[in-house]
Amino acid sequence: MKIRKAAQGDQHRLTEIAISSKTYWGYSEEFMSLCKDELKVSRTDIQSKLVYLLEDREIKGFYCLSIEDKRLESLFVHPQFIGQGIGKLLWVDLLQKAKAYQLNRFQLESDPFAESFYVRMGAIKVGSVHSEVFPGRKLPVMEYIV
Repeated sequence: MKIRKAAQGDQHRLTEIAISSKTYWGYSEEFMSLCKDELKVSRTDIQSKLVYLLEDREIKGFYCLSIEDKRLESLFVHPQFIGQGIGKLLWVDLLQKAKAYQLNRFQLESDPFAESFYVRMGAIKVGSVHSEVFPGRKLPVMEYIV
């Protein structure tokens, strides 16, 4: 397995992985339709943020870390590989990158189903925010001190 920086052209596959990973949790078609824009990985993301992927003949997962905003924007594992340690490998890599960029802490808005993963990785819940996509839904805000 290899972790590498995402290249132009990877954005479509990364978007597919984000959508399929979110779908894994049993969300309705209506909900997923509302989330599609939020889950999209763009060329600009790849150019301006730390977007890294883990691959072994195929892309198994990725993350997007904004150094400027001190924010983990996404970390997704393809559903076929959930529970196999891919998320932890990506997490360890993003922590190394955060340290290299002298990022002392970062925040993320977690999917409620992923909150326990981030807690296991050492993040703490510091609050919650209302979802911009789905009215009445709250998202845990997590923080990690590097």
